[in-house]
Amino acid sequence: KKICYKNISLLAICYGLSLCSSTLTTASGTLAAKSIGASRAMSAFALGALLIGAAVASWSSSVLFELCGRRFGFIIGATCGCIGGLLGFSALQFVQEWNLLLISCFLIGLSEGIAFFLRFAATELYEQFNEKSQAVTFVLAGGIIAAIAGPQAAVHSRRIFDLHEYTGCFALVFLANTLEIILLCFIDFSKEKRINNVDAQLHLLPPSTEAVQRQSIWSIVISRPACVSAITLASMSMTAMVMLMSPLTLAMKHAGFSFQLISLTLELHFLGMYAPGLFGSSVLILKSPYLASFLGLLIFSAAAALLASGQYLYNFAVGMCLCGLAWNLTFSAATVLLTTTYLPEEALRLQAINDGFILTFAGLGSFASGYIYVSHSWNYLIFIVSGLMVLCAFGLFLWRILAYFLSSHSFKRISMNQLSQDQDDEEAAVAVQDDNNVVSPMTRQHSCNNDNFSS
Repeated sequence: KKICYKNISLLAICYGLSLCSSTLTTASGTLAAKSIGASRAMSAFALGALLIGAAVASWSSSVLFELCGRRFGFIIGATCGCIGGLLGFSALQFVQEWNLLLISCFLIGLSEGIAFFLRFAATELYEQFNEKSQAVTFVLAGGIIAAIAGPQAAVHSRRIFDLHEYTGCFALVFLANTLEIILLCFIDFSKEKRINNVDAQLHLLPPSTEAVQRQSIWSIVISRPACVSAITLASMSMTAMVMLMSPLTLAMKHAGFSFQLISLTLELHFLGMYAPGLFGSSVLILKSPYLASFLGLLIFSAAAALLASGQYLYNFAVGMCLCGLAWNLTFSAATVLLTTTYLPEEALRLQAINDGFILTFAGLGSFASGYIYVSHSWNYLIFIVSGLMVLCAFGLFLWRILAYFLSSHSFKRISMNQLSQDQDDEEAAVAVQDDNNVVSPMTRQHSCNNDNFSS
């Protein structure tokens, strides 16, 4: 247990350091790109490049972890973050090219996409379902480091270099990823444990047979309603949150707020995303992942209403804090739900598909949100995002109803087949017993003769 606690703590710190890179890039990337000549739409795409990089890393992560293992896979990701930080530093300090800055954001996104799997590495340290949920929320709570340190570092780093005000942010990205590499060397990944049969039985998974192993991973995903629900919930929550966060700095800048107040709003948003892990959100997620997700959707509705009601500081600050809280409940519940839907040999591939979908849709949403904000308005963007959330939630509700009826039909069919098989077995057993008790006519006549002779 001491080893697990040490590993979980180090995983949480590494996750926080990785998110520091993300929050620094989120706070300064959009404004930095605009300051060196990028249009408003392409400036908002700085966060989109970050998320597309994360999506690319997620889709290829299963191959990376199978070849290199967890430790070296995470180290390779952090190395990409170091290169991205140096490239962003050069783009602002020396070259003044926003294209190079977007490439830097892409490389930092690769680092974030690999670091996303730290939460799955945490679940592999435990076997019980309740311990897995606590591990996920605790690692996500490591984002509090990023919530506090990221935006504040973005504000104070502007005084480090004289040439450009956002250069110091990318220097800190390099330092955060370097520290993450050092800490990864002290995590004992040899203690990893895969999902056990108890968790598999929670969702009636099939046994690990050769037939199952020959199945396509896509057919496996589609055939398991809980897996589809987990991927949908996680992708929906991440996309909605990113679409609001991408143009947030531009919207607040346009409304006349200073960079300090913008950073304060982002800080409250990140606290809403990661702080609930320390205050018992794992208990709610453990009781019912679906209930936690439904509560997250309700909180997101309140956040959207508050953001659309005005452009004062409390609208942005409180609204984005509620948006972060909604993301935490929905995303954590989806992660815990996903860990109960795969067999040990399917883990890496299903995790890669899950995060690939999450970050692909989030990247596309970030790219779309910039153009929606520029061509229409901030409130129009909020209405679009709210409509997408309602549509996805309604679709997920219909999918769960359909899956329930299909599973009930399957269960009845299996039960009838089993009953028929049991009856056939009983009839066969009776027939065998009758055959053993049958006496031939010759044997019966011989027995009668013996009886007469004895008399």
